[in-house]
Amino acid sequence: IDKEGTIAEPFCAPEQIVVPASGGCAVLDVEDATIADAGWTRFLPALRPLGLACARGAARHPVAAHRRRANLRRLGRTLAAQDSCPCRLGRAVGMAPSDIAEFRVIREIAAFAQNDSQPASFSASVVCADGAEPSSLHVLSDGCVDAILGTCIDYFDGSAVRVLDDRTLASFRALHENALQQDLQCLAFAYRPLALPTAPPWPAWDGRSARPVLVDLGSHTYADDAPLPLHLSQTAREQRVRSGTAAAATSASLDCAPAALTCGEEAFLHDALSAQIFLGLVTFTYEPKTDVCDFIEDLDLAGIRFVHFSPANGRQSKSFAERLGLETDWNTCILLSADPAAPGGYVEDHDIKARLPRGIASIRAHLADVDDVPLQVSLFAECTPDATREMISILQDYGDV
Repeated sequence: IDKEGTIAEPFCAPEQIVVPASGGCAVLDVEDATIADAGWTRFLPALRPLGLACARGAARHPVAAHRRRANLRRLGRTLAAQDSCPCRLGRAVGMAPSDIAEFRVIREIAAFAQNDSQPASFSASVVCADGAEPSSLHVLSDGCVDAILGTCIDYFDGSAVRVLDDRTLASFRALHENALQQDLQCLAFAYRPLALPTAPPWPAWDGRSARPVLVDLGSHTYADDAPLPLHLSQTAREQRVRSGTAAAATSASLDCAPAALTCGEEAFLHDALSAQIFLGLVTFTYEPKTDVCDFIEDLDLAGIRFVHFSPANGRQSKSFAERLGLETDWNTCILLSADPAAPGGYVEDHDIKARLPRGIASIRAHLADVDDVPLQVSLFAECTPDATREMISILQDYGDV
């Protein structure tokens, strides 16, 4: 069965907030859109800019829809966390509606490398004017970690803006990798102030235009020696060469034909997305629905075993299974994907010191020659529709379904 919307809530929920702090990072747990850690207010100076980015970046989108990036799906795959609305996090750190209202959104920018098969390296930004006069502009950005970190040169630790050196950058990338292993999705947040001598002269910046504006991020020639714009990070440059295309878009809606840009506006948008200040990360997770865990327990009491087939890898699948209340230790998870490097169709699970069959093609032989462990587990990972169908057929053949 599908995880999203069936056994889990349809939208990701915030799990943790990570902000730079003096001497390292502050990792704060989030429960019901409130910060659960005692003493979290000492990190308030670092949290408030991130809270503003959460609240202001989502303020123009209807709360009822609660989906921010649905209109970008036709341009590339986005992470589910990029659809989820983080506006309540802004209120959790004390951002009042009056604070948010001071920042008037005058343009939205979405920049990503298109890739039809994988979630895109994506960032979304809003350009805000502080008060009625747009001479002082602010760029608030959020997106996948690689895309945001690639555009940042500094970070804010709550007391000062500091240079984003390699050591600090590596620590945030390590936090991101660790979150992925725990079946969490990450959004990074950044900020940049922009000072203009006069209001932007472009008609599309009057706040009334609903037409999207597409910005070409560089040449349409993607050979290795083709020049790429300097405002693209190294990560984005490499992904762009691999995927063969990249684009940026601006507007609250992308359902209509794009409008043309002037040369001055295009250069401004390129500049606005570079040299940003990193604010922190928010991790998101799919929470099981409130009655699912009780339902699984009731099934167990009735002698019915709940089995979850997950397309994610083993570690991510186990992380979600723990939230469901399923066993995740010894002999509890079998990978249904084939691994050419594993001899004899077996995989050594060093986390639990178990030798389990790997791949749907190895299941029947294991049942015939070894034991019936595949009939006893409640979690199968790295599942495709065909492998899931075959495993259900095996369970039927042995009378378990």
